[in-house]
Amino acid sequence: MKKFLLFSAASAMAIAATAQTVIVPPTVADAQTAGYEALWGDYKYGYVLPNETQLVDNDAIKVVMNNASTAKPGANISMSGINTTLFDRSFQMGSAAGYGSADPIYALEALSEGIKQPYAIFTVEAKVGGELALFSNRGSNKYTMYVWDATVNEEVGAYVLASSSHITDTKTLISKATVGLTEGHKYYIFGSETGANINLYEIVYTPYSSEKYSVTEFDATKYSTAILPPSLDDAKAAGYEALWATISMAMYFPTRL
Repeated sequence: MKKFLLFSAASAMAIAATAQTVIVPPTVADAQTAGYEALWGDYKYGYVLPNETQLVDNDAIKVVMNNASTAKPGANISMSGINTTLFDRSFQMGSAAGYGSADPIYALEALSEGIKQPYAIFTVEAKVGGELALFSNRGSNKYTMYVWDATVNEEVGAYVLASSSHITDTKTLISKATVGLTEGHKYYIFGSETGANINLYEIVYTPYSSEKYSVTEFDATKYSTAILPPSLDDAKAAGYEALWATISMAMYFPTRL
């Protein structure tokens, strides 16, 4: 019986780890019930999500809203920022990356030092490998979403994403930035902008084992210009040099296409 129970528990975990996790700010009703502080004195503007708020902790990922600041604890959740027809509230993102902090950027405390007001920074722990997608907008201002892997390089860390956007259609267009997360690694997610603050509407984590994960989801021919290496037939016709003396392995092609 014990063997059967252990097998069942392991199977349940494997199944759960394939589920997609969608993270959005709590609703205003939830915030009121929890007693969160109203933003600027009125819930119509939003509320302040307390520091160290655990947003999710399941078999795939753990996400904690943590800006490591005692002077400015918590993070603004906006109901009145640049919203779209898809989302009615957003995390407010900002960081020392845009305000000249001289401290190491990889220290969570250093990120908080440059924050002008309570902005969200996330600590993310990946329990299985998967793809993290960030859906954001800042109107006509340029901004950048960052993901820092605090585990690599002997725990000194390194950037694994710095995705910059400049959206002029403030109501309908949303920028989607994706990055692969490694099992067992810890990450910091934060933003920097030329305007006031970034609206981060949603975080989606899709394990590679999930049926919802796909490398062919984006139709490049429909939305953009697809740039691919020339085919082998094109390389032969152009007389490109064969790689390692055989064109079946690969080929060199000129630096200017």
